[in-house]
Amino acid sequence: MNISLAVLGALAFANASPTVQVKAIAKRKSITDIFGSSQLTGAFIDLLKDVANIFKDRKGNAPKPIPSATSFKDWKAFKANGVNLGEGCVLMEKGIDPAFFNNNGAAAAEDEDSFCEILGDFKCGLLLKKRYLTYITKADIDKFAAYGVNLIQVPIGYWAFMFRQKGMHFHTGGQLLAFSRIAQYAISKGMHAIVDLHGLPGGQNGLDNQGKTGQIGWWHNDDNFEASITMVKRATDCINLQPNKNQFTFSVINEPLPALLQFGQTPDSFAYLNKYYNASLAAIRKKSSTLPVMFSDGFSGEQV
Repeated sequence: MNISLAVLGALAFANASPTVQVKAIAKRKSITDIFGSSQLTGAFIDLLKDVANIFKDRKGNAPKPIPSATSFKDWKAFKANGVNLGEGCVLMEKGIDPAFFNNNGAAAAEDEDSFCEILGDFKCGLLLKKRYLTYITKADIDKFAAYGVNLIQVPIGYWAFMFRQKGMHFHTGGQLLAFSRIAQYAISKGMHAIVDLHGLPGGQNGLDNQGKTGQIGWWHNDDNFEASITMVKRATDCINLQPNKNQFTFSVINEPLPALLQFGQTPDSFAYLNKYYNASLAAIRKKSSTLPVMFSDGFSGEQV
């Protein structure tokens, strides 16, 4: 289903009277005939409710003002007390939550890509969008704030910002809405947000936290390199469009160490990683002169 149809459905749901909403949900059986299971039907109806509530907030009560910093974060002085929202928020890792895979008909899946391959784009899309809107809630953010958390990290894959590559099965759509929803509420509670690119085109570490297990085709591949820089540009645009863009930091790669070990941590592999860092920084600086950019050392320490 096109996400725009879901949004239109949510708008209709939001504008309908409670009686009409109840009647709409009462048609669950006919919807189930389309989806093929009551579980997917529930996921779709709950998704409409959640999206409808977002629109209700926008057209209902005046939104609470979100505190805005006057400048970008100075990481030399910032004392972080942070929480990683994990691979389960807008990027799936089976090791984090195997029950999500096992209970949704994809027990054989190893990662997000095979999850969508087994279920098909339509079914996995419904389940993932439901997950995006419910895995991390306002109540969770409130708990973080109560414990003095002032930083969140949100892992996200390249397919949130561009079409998936040929041969991949990731579902594209819904991640950025969920990310913005989480980040803006966290910012309203005085937190800073790190956008953490966990999956790069071709795969940078071979682990399931990049979306596709066993794939390390990012390295020394010109097409994947250029696709990554395109993705970095689009992610930067996404941050710049946030109403509080100065409350974000951008991490451009996650855990390249396993792939570096695969290559024996040669000077060439470190040179390639640094090439990506330099190209990423140059692309970001053309769009923002002040956005903090975070680089990973791949757990390898400083390299001379």
